[in-house]
Formats: sequence, C-alpha cells, structure tokens
Amino acid sequence: MLQALPLTDDLEEADAVYGALCSLTFNERFMSMIQGSLAALLRAFGEVITQQGISQTVAGNVAQTLHMLIKKYGDQLLTSLSTDQRSALDDLTNRVRS
Repeated sequence: MLQALPLTDDLEEADAVYGALCSLTFNERFMSMIQGSLAALLRAFGEVITQQGISQTVAGNVAQTLHMLIKKYGDQLLTSLSTDQRSALDDLTNRVRS
C-alpha cells in the first residue's frame, strides 16, 4: 500500500486515502505491522505536505499525524524527510497550533 503513495493523479481521493492512513497510525496493531516501513510512510507523508494540489485540510491532517509520530518515535524520524518537507511540517504545525 505504501508503494502507491503519494497520490499524484487522482487527488480527489486524497482526503479519504490520507484520512484513513492517518487514522491507522493511531492503531498499535497497524503500527507494529508497518514498523519496518515507517520511513516509507514518513517519506510519503512528507511528499503530501509539499505536494501542489493537495488541500490545506489534507496537508494539515498529515502534518499533525507526522508530528504525533515524531513525538512518539523520536526526532530521528525527521531524517526521513527532506529539508523542504521539514520546513513545510514546521510551517503547517505552527499554523495548526495558532
């Protein structure tokens, strides 16, 4: 499933796809199943928050989930994100908190 991310063509489905994926990150069983793919999930989420055409709602939800994952698993997960993605994450996180 993670190999198909980020969505690039059918962005109409982005809200449903990323909403479901964000919800799954709160499921301990799911997280234990993808533990080895956590970096791929973070990279996909990082792509989403910098992707043109993604709604601010989707980007905000993904940014909140990324922030939660980093808080839970540690700052070393930030190394999975590019500089632009980290900057976008910081920007979106600050907007959500405001």
